[in-house]
Amino acid sequence: MLNFQVKSAQNEKKHKIVFTHISCFEDKSKNISGCLRALKSLSEIRQDFQCQFVGEGPDFIELQDYAKEIGIFNTFAFFLGPEDHNTLAEHLADVDFLVLSSRYETFATVAVESLSCGIPVLATETGIAASLINERNGILVKPGDEIALTHGMDRMLDQCRSFSKEQIIATLPPDFTTTAVAARVMGIYTKILTNNKTSA
Repeated sequence: MLNFQVKSAQNEKKHKIVFTHISCFEDKSKNISGCLRALKSLSEIRQDFQCQFVGEGPDFIELQDYAKEIGIFNTFAFFLGPEDHNTLAEHLADVDFLVLSSRYETFATVAVESLSCGIPVLATETGIAASLINERNGILVKPGDEIALTHGMDRMLDQCRSFSKEQIIATLPPDFTTTAVAARVMGIYTKILTNNKTSA
């Protein structure tokens, strides 16, 4: 069933703008129910889109049921379940933008991952997104403001394909580049190995 949904979503992309929400499906912080209501409002003014929800978590089934209740399940909202790192990278490379609807975030890693793939981001002003997202790589809206989120989605549907992938990637601070992250990870491993040798 999941493969069928993915193939259907890919075929639809020829005609529709496809964006994604990726999270742990904990509604209190991620506000996925608010995102679904924004999608419902958006579907009442235009129908040229679909949002793919990726991930799993405590509220996954409840949120699918809510999407069915408000009439957007498998029409405007598609629930794809969890994906591994490789599949997730392919997924990000194949969508038009990411939507992050959180009420609060400790960091918002998925926003950095999306930008590193050259994918624009529509995000609430939470976590690292509040300082990373600008007019060159996406749109920011206030947390908990579903009207603003709906308007942001509407604007992003019109603008998402006009962003430059290269310019989006260039907006990332040097600390988030592959080289910088790899260097920090190697530094951690080296420190651990050195400490272990010293202890022995």
